Amino acid sequence: MPISTIGQNGLNAPLSLTTPTIGGGGANFSGSTSGTTNLVATAVAGSTTVTLPATTGTAALTSQLFGVGQTVQSVSRALGTNYTNSTGRPIAVYVSMSNSVSSPIVVININGEGFYGSSDPTANAYYGVTLMVPTGMTYSVTMNGTPTLVTWFEIR
Repeated sequence: MPISTIGQNGLNAPLSLTTPTIGGGGANFSGSTSGTTNLVATAVAGSTTVTLPATTGTAALTSQLFGVGQTVQSVSRALGTNYTNSTGRPIAVYVSMSNSVSSPIVVININGEGFYGSSDPTANAYYGVTLMVPTGMTYSVTMNGTPTLVTWFEIR
């Protein structure tokens, strides 16, 4: 893919970049880039301009975003056990359970912080909780009384 223009802050002023290497993962640049950097390249369809954000910090790659390339999976888990999200991206967890006692309390725990979920005054009721777990954090779901795990699904 031929590169037409490399400019900074919307101008065609050159940046101190090394020659880009273009491979299966796209074009890689190194050097000093600050402000808005525009890369103009020939495209098959649509616009030919890609604008990089003028910000500091870390940009997320599409492969690090929730839902991209992830699927709903029925996983083998147990109530009251800590698990770690080591997938490299956020996951969603859905747990359903029942309890033979009345007024049980569901507790979602993420990285040591407890969040109290639903309760029902009726014995033998069903409960469902959904939680988002950031990458690298631990999570568990507990319930007092005599809980029975019905399903545990994760989008991972």
